[in-house]
Parts: sequence; C-alpha cells; structure tokens
Amino acid sequence: MLTAYPTHLRIFLWPGKVLYFGPSPPLGQHLYGAAAIHVGIYKPFQIRINREDPLACSCAIIPPGVNHEIDFGNGIHGKMFVEMDSPEFQLLRQRFPYRTHSATTFHDAGLVDCFRSIYEDDPTKGEVDARLNRLLGEASSRHAIDPRIQAAIEIMRNEPDRNFPNEYLAAAVDLSPSRFLHLFRAETGNPYRRFRRWKRLLTAAGQFYHADNMTHVALNNGFTDSAHFSNCFHQSFGVQPSFVFRAIERFEMIA
Repeated sequence: MLTAYPTHLRIFLWPGKVLYFGPSPPLGQHLYGAAAIHVGIYKPFQIRINREDPLACSCAIIPPGVNHEIDFGNGIHGKMFVEMDSPEFQLLRQRFPYRTHSATTFHDAGLVDCFRSIYEDDPTKGEVDARLNRLLGEASSRHAIDPRIQAAIEIMRNEPDRNFPNEYLAAAVDLSPSRFLHLFRAETGNPYRRFRRWKRLLTAAGQFYHADNMTHVALNNGFTDSAHFSNCFHQSFGVQPSFVFRAIERFEMIA
C-alpha cells in the first residue's frame, strides 16, 4: 500500500546556508559547491557515489566536489547546504563529522526529527533558525577562513554579474595567482571557478523566484543566457530549475 505524505516545497536561503524541503525526482550525477546534509524525512533513500553500488540510508553528508546520484523513491527530501565560509560550518563538522572526499551515510534521530518538525510545522523563519541552532549546538572553537579569501568572497558576492578572473581577485587580496588558487581551494573546499559558479547560482535563484524573466536574471548573474543558467543549475543540483521554482510554496531569504 502506498503511503501518502504531505507534499510541500519550501526553500530558506541565508548567506552561506540553504535549507530545502520537498519531493525530488531521481537526481542524476551532480556535485555541489558546499557541504550538503541529506535527510529522508519519512523513509530512507538511496545514494550512489561515482557510479558505485547504491547505499540505503536515512541521512548523508556530501562534501563539495563529490559526484553523486540520489533517489528518494517518491519520498520527501530535506537537505541543507553549508558553505565553509559560513559561521555554521564549524558547528556542522563538530556535530556531524564526515569524510571530506566521499559520502558519509548514517542515522541520527535528532537530525531527522528536526527536519521533519520544520517541514510539518512550517514555523516562522526565526523559529527555523532556533531549531537549527539547537540541532547544531555551540562551537567548541571559533572557526574563520583566511581573511584574504573571505575578502575575495565578499567581492564576488557584491558583484555577482561579474566573472572576476582569479588574477584580479589575487591582486585585490595581495596574493600571487597560484597562491590564491591553492589557498582558495584549501579554505572553501572548491576550486575557484566552481565556487564562483555556485555563488552566482544561489544569487540567481534568489532573484529568479521573484522575477518573471529567467534570461534577465541569468544575465544579471554572469550567465550567458537562460540555457546556460539551466545547464549549470542541473550540473550542480541534478534537476532543472523549472522543477524547483514552478512548485515552490514558500521561499524565504534570511539575512
């Protein structure tokens, strides 16, 4: 007998963090620009890394840059992206230690309950923050990425329509291009170009929900046209943007 689950699609977007709830089609090969927690809200799901045999789990963490496929089998998908320059990153690593070059699969009743309660209760954005803070706890040490890399990220964030050459950002933060690229990957978990695209995708996604013209949003965020944006979105999330944005019931951008 098929089980009927409540079906809602909701997205919460913070600087450096994204929370998604909803149904998902099978997600083909893709890779993220941030660490991602995946949760099967009501039942386990299957995840496949680099075309190996699929693993069944209720929770998984995927580091940035790891190719994977996911099949939620018509279940409800909860996921949270946390970037390494986000203040929550140290909390994530402390609460859920994970391998940095492959998937980490596990079960955590507190994580599942937290995600399920947010999904079912549809709380205020302040309460969403409070529940996530209770889940992640307090940091045992202060985490901060190299201030030169943080400054480069801020330049990118302030002008998302510009495809800054790495040489430009290296000079802006007083590093050689080779040192900048090495340090950028070490500090963010991503090559510079992948992280740049990731940031542009998230900025475009926030604008696209409130706009009617995908081409206009794509151009404003450094993509050549709407097809380029859709292709990059698919490569990063395993699904076309039309699937996500045509069905959103709630979209919150949180400062």
